Amino acid sequence: MGKILSLQELKKEILKEKNQGKKIVVTNGVFDLIHIAHLHILKKCKSMGDILVVLINSDSSVKRYKGDKRPILNEKDRAELLAAFSIVDYVCIFPEDTPLKALEEIKPNILAKGGAYIPERVKAE
Repeated sequence: MGKILSLQELKKEILKEKNQGKKIVVTNGVFDLIHIAHLHILKKCKSMGDILVVLINSDSSVKRYKGDKRPILNEKDRAELLAAFSIVDYVCIFPEDTPLKALEEIKPNILAKGGAYIPERVKAE
C-alpha cells in the first residue's frame, strides 16, 4: 500500500499504528505550491510524534475556498508531491470544506497547524 490513501484506508492504517503505541500527528491544508515554509512546517509536525498524516483539500474544496483560478496543481499532483517527502507517512485528500470529518474518523493525538492557521477552516460551521 502506498502513502496516498482514501479516508477508509487511512482509518485502518492509523488504527494499526495506534495499536503499536505510535503517536499520530495530523496537519492539513491546500499545499497548492509547495515551498520551503511547507517543508519547515512538515518537519516540525513530524517532530511532535511518530506518524505524520497530511490531509489535503480536494480540487473542488480549494475552488470553493480560494476561487475558480485555484488550485494551480491538481489534487493528485499535490498528494504525490507530499507523499514524496520521507517525513510524511500518509496523505489523504478530503472533499469537504474543512477536515473535520477526517479528523473525527482518524482521531489523531495531535492536530498541528502552521502560521496561516485559521480555526474556522477546521471547526464545524
